[in-house]
Amino acid sequence: RDKRIGIFLKTVYFLNLAAFLAGLVVLSTRQASGYYQCNSITVDFGSAVWGDAVVEVSPGEFEEWTLVFSTFNGVYKKNGTQAGRPVYQETRKFDRLPYDYAMVPLIVPAEIKYSEDVDAWVFTHSKIGKKRGDESRSWLLRSPETTEYDLLNVGSDWEIWVGVIGATQVSYSCEEC
Repeated sequence: RDKRIGIFLKTVYFLNLAAFLAGLVVLSTRQASGYYQCNSITVDFGSAVWGDAVVEVSPGEFEEWTLVFSTFNGVYKKNGTQAGRPVYQETRKFDRLPYDYAMVPLIVPAEIKYSEDVDAWVFTHSKIGKKRGDESRSWLLRSPETTEYDLLNVGSDWEIWVGVIGATQVSYSCEEC
């Protein structure tokens, strides 16, 4: 009789361990694939203006434009990952769909992503640089240094490039999880 109770308890223990490990595998797999991250966010960059932004208007041709950061306010949808974190890409303002490169190849969306170079979340645009020939197209806005995987857990006090580094408030919220 004691042997049967011992076998029963070991079986219950083993089944409990197997259920726990299965749950852990499911959670870890979903977390690694970005299942728990926000699929789209609404972002407000404030009202800052940069008077001397260098914009690549066609390959190799640059012009200085006035950059009004509020034109980038709106919905950003998750478009892949980088460094294990989501990359959010700007959507069209009128219908919140991704830009269609086949129809209008000149329009390039902005991105919000994590940069391992500065250990922060950054706002970038591949056609806007800080100076002529700026191939890196480095950040236009960046969060404080962080290792956070979820943008929504990053503070709202960001640095902004307006010819010099300034401070600004960036607000964002989850649109669709």
